[in-house]
Amino acid sequence: MSFSSQVKNELAHRVSRKSCCQVAELSAIIRMDGSLKISSHPQGYALRLSMENAAVARRAIKLFADIFGLRAEVTVRRSRLSKRNNYLIEIKEHPKASAEKEDVSKSMRPSVDGSPDEGGYVLMRERNEAEDNGADWIFGCAPRLSQALNELGILDDSLTVRYDITPRLIRKSCCAVAYLRGLFMGGGFVSDPTGSYHFELVTDNYTLANDAKTLMTRFNLNPKISSRKHNLMLYLKGADQIIQLMALIGAHTALLKWEDTRILKGMRASVNRLVNCDTANLN
Repeated sequence: MSFSSQVKNELAHRVSRKSCCQVAELSAIIRMDGSLKISSHPQGYALRLSMENAAVARRAIKLFADIFGLRAEVTVRRSRLSKRNNYLIEIKEHPKASAEKEDVSKSMRPSVDGSPDEGGYVLMRERNEAEDNGADWIFGCAPRLSQALNELGILDDSLTVRYDITPRLIRKSCCAVAYLRGLFMGGGFVSDPTGSYHFELVTDNYTLANDAKTLMTRFNLNPKISSRKHNLMLYLKGADQIIQLMALIGAHTALLKWEDTRILKGMRASVNRLVNCDTANLN
């Protein structure tokens, strides 16, 4: 198992006791997953999320169930090339909450340069009669998936897809930290400390990349953004910055391992320099 997967496993088992932090974390996981789609279903909306980390998949399923009372169907597929399992999570609208009959399938992200896709990226839905009458959304009573997506900041009040980080989700510092944790679990990478020091978040959402950079600077981090093919990479270089981020999002076990390896590397480098110096003097 890679070091990055170990960090994600640790974070996925970390319990966020505040509901506001759970919402922020789940929203970030959805944002960072590259296979997320919103499409019409015979019974209403259907949300699909694909990921390779089993612990993160279980975390997303549990958050949907605990916060919104939504059940998920999971399909496990194994790649013949990478020999890794892929977990496809599908959450469907409850039959009684459905009012849509048109088939629609739309990616949730604009192009890298921030421009909308052909035909625009606004996704509209008609609200059912219960919503128009101002009916309350009661947890555990078959809530609409669209309402959950609105609470998560994926859809706005007019059911239009939004691509930025919803300000209300990260207003509190604890929620901002939870959002960063979700960003890493959904699409982050941290290198093994035995090699070079590198941390990155990869997304094809131009607005999200800039908002995530602003969010990280809020905690005195200094990330950079670069392009990689059709994606954007938000990255940190330097051990101190990466250690600060891992401590912030709660990866304490991985942080201790990182520090141990870092100290060992420093000692070996010092010994090698001394040996090389003595060898040069003898010659």
